[in-house]
Amino acid sequence: MKKVTKEHKNINFKLHVILTILVTIILSFSLQTEVNANNDENNYTLPVFETTDIHGYIAEKNGDNYNYLLSYISDKVKDVRGYGDNYNKDRALLLDAGDMYQGNTMSNLLAGKPISSAYAIMDYDAVTIGNHEFDWGIQNTIDADCTMMDSNLEGYEVINSIPVVASNLFHNNEKVSFANDYVIIEKKAQNSNGEEISVKIGIIGYLDDYATEIMNEKFIGLGYSIKEDPNIPNNIAKTLEDEKLVDATILLCHADAEETAESLGENSVIDLVLGGHTHANKKGNATNGIPYMEEKNHGAAYGYLDLIFQKESNEDITFKTVENMENIAIVDNINNTLNVPENEMELDQKLINLTDVVVNKVKDVLNQKIGYVVEKN
Repeated sequence: MKKVTKEHKNINFKLHVILTILVTIILSFSLQTEVNANNDENNYTLPVFETTDIHGYIAEKNGDNYNYLLSYISDKVKDVRGYGDNYNKDRALLLDAGDMYQGNTMSNLLAGKPISSAYAIMDYDAVTIGNHEFDWGIQNTIDADCTMMDSNLEGYEVINSIPVVASNLFHNNEKVSFANDYVIIEKKAQNSNGEEISVKIGIIGYLDDYATEIMNEKFIGLGYSIKEDPNIPNNIAKTLEDEKLVDATILLCHADAEETAESLGENSVIDLVLGGHTHANKKGNATNGIPYMEEKNHGAAYGYLDLIFQKESNEDITFKTVENMENIAIVDNINNTLNVPENEMELDQKLINLTDVVVNKVKDVLNQKIGYVVEKN
């Protein structure tokens, strides 16, 4: 057996110490890297709200009372954006996936003006075009400057500046002039310390081919068509990201959100799909990893999620993930939408005031007796 000298023992001890120090440094670096990657200070959150298929339901008659649906949703958005002097639109993104005006009697009787005024008060960031936007003639619901229709509702007149997006709607084989392919919205994302960074979100509009769901003389007969081709939004998103014009892209579509997300394919750079048209609450991740969400119709629900961004050491901003997707069902707590003292903190007073004006304008018609039903014994 080879004899181990004192000198050998010293060398081995020194090597052991050096190796221990190296391992400790490596483990500490790895741990710190993991901590930094998950550190809330490096993660910046932008809340996103979505509605869809409102169909004119600024409110709904409930016996002798009314459920103030949009007032309730507006209040939840303001819980994030702030109230009064503390209000800041940049703190949250608010989007709608179409079928805004037609359906509810209050909106129908007033040609959609209640919704135009309500959306302006609520500060929507962008909307897309549903099939029912064509019911009254598209020229009466979408303005030529690619915005929602204006409203001359007495006391609530608005020149509506909310942008309309639809990248695959054509007229006589030419892209329509009354809708943008996309808009870029700048917002403020915030970390756990309240520090803010500016983020740019590309909102791309997209429609499924709902042509057969519209009266011929309002759509096909006038030369309108929809090209249901995912390459259209995919190419737009890739250009926006390649040219570093946006930090994230959202596809806002009047279409089934899940099916649309799946159709985008494996190589899509689109970060999120928000949909509508199906009148169903949906959320999840497509097989290609793209998150999707949409909500029920008639103001019965709204969608909420967080876009998470990361600020790199070189100050670059990168999109990280989508978190906290939730379909929030208003109908589960419908009494919270009644305009009663105990709901003062649940409703937006500005929308209450608008809704009251609308109700007063149409209540005589709504309460008019149009006939009787005789019950036979």
